[in-house]
Amino acid sequence: KETFAVLVTGWVLCLGRHTITRIIDSAAEQAQKHVSSYRRFFSRARWDPDKPFVDLLVKTLVPLLATTGKIDLAGDDSTCAKSGRSVAFAGYFRDAVRSTITRRVVHWAHCWVVLSLQVRVPLWPRRVIAFPIMARLYRKEADCGKRYPFRTRHELLLEMVAKVSGLLPERDFTLTVDGGYPSRELLAGLPRNVQLVSRIRSDAALNDLAPKPRVKARGRRRQKGERLPSLADIAAGVKHWDRRMVVTYGRRRLRLLHSFPALWWQVAKARPFLVVIVRDPATKEKDDFFFTTDLNMDPGRVAELYAGRWAIEEAFRESKQLIGFDDVQGWSPRSVERQAPFALLT
Repeated sequence: KETFAVLVTGWVLCLGRHTITRIIDSAAEQAQKHVSSYRRFFSRARWDPDKPFVDLLVKTLVPLLATTGKIDLAGDDSTCAKSGRSVAFAGYFRDAVRSTITRRVVHWAHCWVVLSLQVRVPLWPRRVIAFPIMARLYRKEADCGKRYPFRTRHELLLEMVAKVSGLLPERDFTLTVDGGYPSRELLAGLPRNVQLVSRIRSDAALNDLAPKPRVKARGRRRQKGERLPSLADIAAGVKHWDRRMVVTYGRRRLRLLHSFPALWWQVAKARPFLVVIVRDPATKEKDDFFFTTDLNMDPGRVAELYAGRWAIEEAFRESKQLIGFDDVQGWSPRSVERQAPFALLT
């Protein structure tokens, strides 16, 4: 505990690169051990990186900021640029900041899948704050083996969601992810007390719900209805919109909403979900298309939840610029697995 407290203090006070030497110098008054003891805390000491996150969630964040109602989660991945070929599990990943639609930029980095708790606090009711509550390092297949079996980003996210929802089995959760995460693997593995909210492609192959069977019809019951037009065509044909004020990106905005149940067979098979079309009445923004596995969720809340997902992107930016999430200096396997999550926790 003493070592942990010293490292947290030094990590916050440290300016510049977060090397262990600089961190201990920043906490000089509290540091009573040799600097090598603090290095071994990451590379050799026996402790579970998830344990501080679990304590933060269960003992602090939920009792203070999410006492009632559904608990909102968000999941996403981010890369942290590295240098040096000896850094464990580093590889070439797409740089989302410098890449564009027509130009793909890759860099030598680590890729972290992060789960966050999304909350609105009384002082800023229109803003969503993301608290990282768990992280997993994504490893390419070449870096995997018996000790580190290969797992996709979806599997890593599911592992964290299952662990968090299992800590509070009496509570219901909503998980918001960007449009790259919805998949058959993710939908099939979601715990029962977790509902998904995400963006859906405008050209997704959707079907109507299966029609009710006839009383004396023969053969197997139909599992899906007729193929629906593209979401862009459906939006173009909507005549009666639901006009609502929704809180998105820190402001109350007027939006036109239209929702309907449908099937996305390639992703969710026969599991129905609610499609929500969001339109800007001023036509300054393009139509947005979202879906949720909770058929009873209010369409306005779907729009607000997805807009609130942006808070996890802000958390990535702040953790990189202010707390050294992407400049940790560990290179051995165990140090790599521990130092970046420690920075997120801090």
